[in-house]
Amino acid sequence: MNTETKIERSLFIEAREWTDKTYGNSYFSARVWVDGQIVAVLPFQYGYEDHYKSVTMQKLFELGYISEDYAKRGAHILRDDFGIDYYYSKTSAKKSEMFVQGKYYEEKAVA
Repeated sequence: MNTETKIERSLFIEAREWTDKTYGNSYFSARVWVDGQIVAVLPFQYGYEDHYKSVTMQKLFELGYISEDYAKRGAHILRDDFGIDYYYSKTSAKKSEMFVQGKYYEEKAVA
Protein backbone atom coordinates (compact mmCIF):
# COMPACT_ATOMS: atom_id res chain seq x y z
CA MET A 1 0.00 0.00 0.00
CA ASN A 2 1.31 3.46 -0.89
CA THR A 3 1.86 6.01 1.88
CA GLU A 4 -0.22 8.55 -0.02
CA THR A 5 -3.41 6.50 0.41
CA LYS A 6 -4.79 3.96 2.87
CA ILE A 7 -7.36 2.77 0.33
CA GLU A 8 -6.40 -0.70 -0.80
CA ARG A 9 -8.95 -1.68 -3.46
CA SER A 10 -11.91 0.59 -4.07
CA LEU A 11 -13.67 3.90 -3.53
CA PHE A 12 -17.40 4.28 -4.19
CA ILE A 13 -19.35 7.49 -3.70
CA GLU A 14 -23.12 6.99 -3.54
CA ALA A 15 -24.77 10.42 -3.78
CA ARG A 16 -28.33 11.67 -3.84
CA GLU A 17 -29.41 15.07 -5.09
CA TRP A 18 -32.53 17.08 -4.31
CA THR A 19 -33.48 20.33 -6.04
CA ASP A 20 -35.60 22.97 -4.33
CA LYS A 21 -38.26 23.71 -6.94
CA THR A 22 -39.06 27.15 -5.48
CA TYR A 23 -35.57 28.62 -5.79
CA GLY A 24 -33.78 26.04 -7.95
CA ASN A 25 -31.03 25.34 -5.42
CA SER A 26 -29.44 21.89 -5.44
CA TYR A 27 -28.49 19.89 -2.36
CA PHE A 28 -26.76 16.57 -1.93
CA SER A 29 -25.95 13.91 0.60
CA ALA A 30 -23.67 10.92 0.11
CA ARG A 31 -22.34 7.71 1.54
CA VAL A 32 -18.64 7.01 1.08
CA TRP A 33 -17.50 3.40 0.74
CA VAL A 34 -13.84 2.39 1.03
CA ASP A 35 -12.88 -1.20 0.31
CA GLY A 36 -16.52 -2.31 0.60
CA GLN A 37 -17.36 -0.58 3.89
CA ILE A 38 -19.16 2.69 4.59
CA VAL A 39 -16.64 5.02 6.21
CA ALA A 40 -18.58 8.30 6.09
CA VAL A 41 -21.97 9.81 5.45
CA LEU A 42 -21.94 13.33 4.07
CA PRO A 43 -25.04 15.02 5.47
CA PHE A 44 -27.60 17.02 3.51
CA GLN A 45 -25.83 20.15 2.25
CA TYR A 46 -25.85 22.72 -0.51
CA GLY A 47 -23.97 21.77 -3.66
CA TYR A 48 -24.59 21.01 -7.30
CA GLU A 49 -23.12 18.97 -10.14
CA ASP A 50 -19.94 17.20 -8.90
CA HIS A 51 -19.44 19.13 -5.64
CA TYR A 52 -20.11 15.93 -3.69
CA LYS A 53 -16.88 14.50 -5.11
CA SER A 54 -14.68 17.30 -3.76
CA VAL A 55 -16.42 17.17 -0.36
CA THR A 56 -15.76 13.41 -0.32
CA MET A 57 -12.06 13.93 -0.97
CA GLN A 58 -11.84 16.41 1.91
CA LYS A 59 -13.62 13.94 4.21
CA LEU A 60 -11.25 11.13 3.18
CA PHE A 61 -8.33 13.39 4.10
CA GLU A 62 -9.89 14.25 7.49
CA LEU A 63 -10.35 10.53 8.22
CA GLY A 64 -6.75 9.72 7.23
CA TYR A 65 -7.39 7.74 4.03
CA ILE A 66 -5.54 10.11 1.70
CA SER A 67 -2.88 12.80 1.94
CA GLU A 68 -3.73 16.49 1.81
CA ASP A 69 -2.26 16.70 -1.69
CA TYR A 70 -4.76 14.12 -2.97
CA ALA A 71 -7.62 15.81 -1.12
CA LYS A 72 -7.15 18.81 -3.41
CA ARG A 73 -7.26 16.66 -6.55
CA GLY A 74 -10.02 14.65 -8.16
CA ALA A 75 -10.80 11.12 -7.00
CA HIS A 76 -9.98 9.84 -10.48
CA ILE A 77 -6.32 10.59 -9.67
CA LEU A 78 -6.43 7.78 -7.09
CA ARG A 79 -7.47 5.44 -9.86
CA ASP A 80 -4.76 6.69 -12.19
CA ASP A 81 -1.93 6.78 -9.63
CA PHE A 82 -2.72 3.72 -7.51
CA GLY A 83 -4.99 1.51 -9.60
CA ILE A 84 -7.86 1.85 -7.13
CA ASP A 85 -11.30 0.95 -8.48
CA TYR A 86 -13.23 4.25 -8.40
CA TYR A 87 -16.99 4.39 -8.83
CA TYR A 88 -19.61 7.03 -8.22
CA SER A 89 -23.34 7.26 -8.57
CA LYS A 90 -25.68 10.22 -8.18
CA THR A 91 -29.44 9.91 -8.32
CA SER A 92 -32.23 12.43 -7.96
CA ALA A 93 -34.22 11.91 -4.79
CA LYS A 94 -37.00 13.38 -2.69
CA LYS A 95 -35.85 15.47 0.24
CA SER A 96 -37.06 12.75 2.61
CA GLU A 97 -34.83 10.18 0.84
CA MET A 98 -31.57 12.00 1.45
CA PHE A 99 -28.91 10.20 3.50
CA VAL A 100 -28.79 11.21 7.15
CA GLN A 101 -26.35 10.53 9.94
CA GLY A 102 -28.36 8.17 12.12
CA LYS A 103 -28.41 7.91 15.88
CA TYR A 104 -25.74 5.19 15.92
CA TYR A 105 -23.68 6.55 13.03
CA GLU A 106 -19.91 6.44 13.44
CA GLU A 107 -17.31 7.55 10.92
CA LYS A 108 -14.50 5.08 10.35
CA ALA A 109 -11.11 6.73 10.44
CA VAL A 110 -7.99 4.83 9.48
CA ALA A 111 -6.83 2.74 12.42
